[in-house]
Formats: sequence, C-alpha cells, structure tokens
Amino acid sequence: MKYIKTVFILIMIMIILSISLVWYVKGGSSTLIPLMTSDVDSIKIENDMSVAESNIERGGEIVTTLNIQIGSEIFTATLYNNASTQSLLAQMPLTLNMSDVNRNEKYAIVPVPLPTATERVKNINAGDIMLYGSDGLVLFYKTFSTTYSYTRLGYIEDISRLTNALSDGNTEVTLSIIE
Repeated sequence: MKYIKTVFILIMIMIILSISLVWYVKGGSSTLIPLMTSDVDSIKIENDMSVAESNIERGGEIVTTLNIQIGSEIFTATLYNNASTQSLLAQMPLTLNMSDVNRNEKYAIVPVPLPTATERVKNINAGDIMLYGSDGLVLFYKTFSTTYSYTRLGYIEDISRLTNALSDGNTEVTLSIIE
C-alpha cells in the first residue's frame, strides 16, 4: 500500500511538471489555471494575442492609426489588431486627464474597461501604448525594464518630441481616429 501511494505521488508530480513545462513554453501567464469564468476569455485572447504579435513582428497586420494630441503637439500612433484596441476605438474620440507616474509614463482610467491579453513585457520603449489591468491606459515616454504585466495596444511612431510633451505633471490627452 505504501508503494502505491509513493508511485501515485510521483505520477502526480510528473503530470504537474509536464503541464507547467507546456505552459511555460507557450509563453505562460500570471495564472496557470483560471480562477473565474471570465478569466477563460482573457486567456484565450492572450493566446490569440501572441499569434497576432508574431505576425506584427514579421510585418503582419496593423489595424489603425490615431492622432494623439498633447497640448499643442500632435503625434501619430499605430494600434495593434486585438480585442483591446477594438474596444478602445469604440470609445473614440477620447479626452483623458493623464497623471504622471514614476516620471516615465502617463496614466488614466478609460471610461469603459477593455478586454485584456496581459503579458510580462520585460522592456518598455518610449512611445509604447499599453493597458494596465482592464482600464488603465498608459503612454510611456521613457525606455526602461519592468516586471509588470500589460496588454500591448500600440506605439507612437515619432517619439522625438514625446518626452517634452509629457514630462510635466498631469496632461490632457486627446485620442482620435485618423480617417
């Protein structure tokens, strides 16, 4: 009987390690098993997002360009094609009062939460546009490493004037679709 218990425990450990390895190889997420039904949709979107991002890195589809007005400066941004950006586009035009966070990003809550496809991005580039949680729109104006997870939304194309436009305190930002 003791031998059977030991074999059973070893088999369970091997199964758990196999599942963990497959999960890690496929890109992982902050949770291995969804805790709520709504998390299942997020995980599906996250898996779809990794495919979409691979296509983007290989010159794949990019969906929409935006005007981002910061004071008198206007920037052009490119959005990735994913469920989060589609939901964000439905809220346009959008004017937000963005708060400065850590002297490297501007942050504001969007009126309607967006679907998520979070990932540990590791490196953030100046000009990146990301979603923190389901409702935190973030414009990054400095490049740095991070351990946080975000949903990638897009990027600002020409960042040469971005730091000057965003670096002073709270800022009103207007996002609108270029038609």
